[in-house]
Amino acid sequence: MAAPSTAAAKPCAAHQGAAKAECVKAHKAQAKRDAVRWPAYPVTTRDLTGRDIAIERWVRLGRCEAGHGSGYGGVRWNTPGGWRWQGGLGMYDRSHASTAHPYGYDAGQWNWQTQVLVGQRLMEKYGITAWSAWRCW
Repeated sequence: MAAPSTAAAKPCAAHQGAAKAECVKAHKAQAKRDAVRWPAYPVTTRDLTGRDIAIERWVRLGRCEAGHGSGYGGVRWNTPGGWRWQGGLGMYDRSHASTAHPYGYDAGQWNWQTQVLVGQRLMEKYGITAWSAWRCW
């Protein structure tokens, strides 16, 4: 078995033995997810299903975060420009920007599929507890 590269091992330098191997494995998996190209805007339902994203779970979270609306799944996906918590998933602009997506600054103006895709990347990065309504998940 080849030793992990030093670039992949740096985040795991404090770990030893099996814990270090697991850390390196997780770090490489995250790097692979981060390298996946973002689809062109507008994101489609096919883009989500091709990535095995649980759409209904995101819709349920959206109902808890933004309240009921007339958008897909009964969620209010659009929010006025300049709101601090944007879109149906209530994403903070600095949080969603941390995913390095190419879709612009205001999540409240994206289609629901784009919000779900960026939300998925946020969940992979920070966990579902990044949302105050995470129990709806």
